[in-house]
Amino acid sequence: MRRKKIDPAINAVAEWHPAVQAAGHVEVGDLVMSLTILDGDERHDAERLFIDAAGYWEKLLTSEGLTTAEARLPDKIIRATQ
Repeated sequence: MRRKKIDPAINAVAEWHPAVQAAGHVEVGDLVMSLTILDGDERHDAERLFIDAAGYWEKLLTSEGLTTAEARLPDKIIRATQ
């Protein structure tokens, strides 16, 4: 994708949703923004895309020896135990 080439099928949307549960500084009823990337009929969570992109670059830079495993960022997601 080029800066001057626009794809009309791709859009960014910011939506506000009321919090249904308190978390951190957020209280029930506070409005919380979510960012979504629309690609045709597909919806993608923007935060998830950024996390995946950061993980991709981290893995590539480590595999090419441009950084070390010890210098990697902490895990961005901690899976819930089942």
